[in-house]
Amino acid sequence: MRFGRPGMLAGLLLLPAWPAAADAPASPLSEWRVSLDAVGPIRLGMTLAQARKAAGAALTEQPPRGDAGAWRACHYAWPTEGGQLRLDLGLMLEQGVVTRIDIATPEVVTRSGARVGDTEDSVTARYAGHLQVAADGAAHYLIVYPDQPRQMIFQAEEGKVTAYRIGQLPAVHYSEGCA
Repeated sequence: MRFGRPGMLAGLLLLPAWPAAADAPASPLSEWRVSLDAVGPIRLGMTLAQARKAAGAALTEQPPRGDAGAWRACHYAWPTEGGQLRLDLGLMLEQGVVTRIDIATPEVVTRSGARVGDTEDSVTARYAGHLQVAADGAAHYLIVYPDQPRQMIFQAEEGKVTAYRIGQLPAVHYSEGCA
């Protein structure tokens, strides 16, 4: 058969289309909810082994580089999904324990319904009375429960949430992760 024949072209047009991205299965992360002390099944204070077991997922550690003591003091791990690292959800490990979790995906929602992409005003309304705002240049940091040892901090730019994190003091306030 030749592809130039009209009957063949008509037959190809009747084949089912590839599934659209909307038909793709949702990420397991989309079912996780965020509180002041956990993202889904991963709780602050867990070791990486405990987090892996609780999540039932591969968590890939940042490879050691330079001074091993500095690496152990603070480094990151990320979930792997479909053979790819999910760099939009990072676990900060200090001395082998999860002390902070960074979220940069709209898939992972707080228990109050806030997510990446929300407006700064909607987050302010959700956490009214439990919020402190700090500014650093164009970025605003919305600190939920600023008087508690564990906090949630939303980063907003141009009125939109671009990322957020939960963690215990002082790790939750490190502006550049482990740096």
